[in-house]
Amino acid sequence: MSSIENNNQVIEKTRSFLTRFGVQKGARIGIGLSGGADSTGLTFCLAELREEWDFHLVCCYLDHGIRPEKENNRDKEFIEQYCRRLHVEVCIGKIEPGIIEARCREEKRSIEEAAREERYSFYSRIRDDMKLDYIAVGHTNDDLMETVIMRFFQGSGVEGLMGIPPRRDRIIRPLIRCTREEVTGFLRLRGESWREDSSNSENRYLRNKVRNEMIPLVEKVFPGYRRSLNTLVKKMTASAELTEREMASVLPWEKEGDAIRVDRDAFIKAPEAILLHTLYRMMNSLRSGTSYRIPYHFFNSALRYGEGDEHRVVLRGYGVVFRRRGENLFLESDVVLKRKKGYFIVVDFGSSYLVSDNVKMSADLGMGKPQRGDWLYVKDIAPPLIARSRRSGDAIRLRSGRKSIKKLFNEWGIPEVLRSDIPVVEDRTGIVAVLGEPYGGRNRVRERDSKRKLTEKEEFLVFTIENG
Repeated sequence: MSSIENNNQVIEKTRSFLTRFGVQKGARIGIGLSGGADSTGLTFCLAELREEWDFHLVCCYLDHGIRPEKENNRDKEFIEQYCRRLHVEVCIGKIEPGIIEARCREEKRSIEEAAREERYSFYSRIRDDMKLDYIAVGHTNDDLMETVIMRFFQGSGVEGLMGIPPRRDRIIRPLIRCTREEVTGFLRLRGESWREDSSNSENRYLRNKVRNEMIPLVEKVFPGYRRSLNTLVKKMTASAELTEREMASVLPWEKEGDAIRVDRDAFIKAPEAILLHTLYRMMNSLRSGTSYRIPYHFFNSALRYGEGDEHRVVLRGYGVVFRRRGENLFLESDVVLKRKKGYFIVVDFGSSYLVSDNVKMSADLGMGKPQRGDWLYVKDIAPPLIARSRRSGDAIRLRSGRKSIKKLFNEWGIPEVLRSDIPVVEDRTGIVAVLGEPYGGRNRVRERDSKRKLTEKEEFLVFTIENG
């Protein structure tokens, strides 16, 4: 393919995507820009089409706090300069170093999954704050191939073998029909540079192993693998669409409050393919973008659920609980992913979280005069804010001095069986609150400066925890 053809291919494939998937002219689009070739190519391509489509573009970059700080700073500098040159607005976010790794240890997850979840959560916040119509990400056909190969060997079903959807809700992937080679050729032809992520050459990540070791071998043995896998994706998409249509008539689910309800008899009689499809779909609708991949064996108890089974909880885990109430089955959010060692929640101001079956905590912003004493100055909090189960050696700084959490629990007479449920809230500087009220204890917050006065215009954070 000549240079000019390569240039036209990327632009034409992007234009074709925008038309096919109904992206309106005049749309406000956020672009997930990492500085790598794919996202840089996407940004340049959409900027070229901006006048034709009357787009408003905003680039979004998240520093995950995983790579060396110097490398992250160079990426941010590149992105800021690049966006300035293209006259594109840019929003930059940052996760403090160690936070993602800590979540992975607590929740027994891969860094790839946790980083992806944080990234898409960041995109979602930018989309809402800036009233964007879409978030565009730079996945190419190479990413699609890698995903299908990984999911095949992980034992995925029909939905997994569909690979990466070109569009899901307001996430769009305009380069999904372009190869990585086409995108880098497009950038070189235009004299554009990009950043190379040092972690891409490290085979400790699964995708990198597939990309660097497996794909070259597959290509050697099956030179036409790319065409074959794209055909497989089309077949699996058609199968999933058929199952989706059947699901609506065979097993209709209904929204009831914060839960989703299904008739128990209909569930018992439904074919296994429909059950699996609908459980995956309904669980994902409840998990607010959480990206854990759920193994097939997790659903065994639900797939074997029969007329003679009277137990209340059919299925529990991965952030949801599926239980019987009367003649219906209810799927609802369990929010906290409980482990033997407790839980770990990254707390957003103004959000509520279920920390046990019937205890909810929240951290709400206020201004003026607090109505209760469980509050702290927002300016004194060093995000991220985390709620977790107690750990050995935990202590909080109170007005009376430093006190161990274990001693507090002893004073309150908290039974050992309940102690891991009580939220211990910490920021980067240490523990800021212990919320023991529903368990027979008290809510205690870190010592505040007694000489400092809360002004009417200064924000405070108040902690509440209650049954319900």
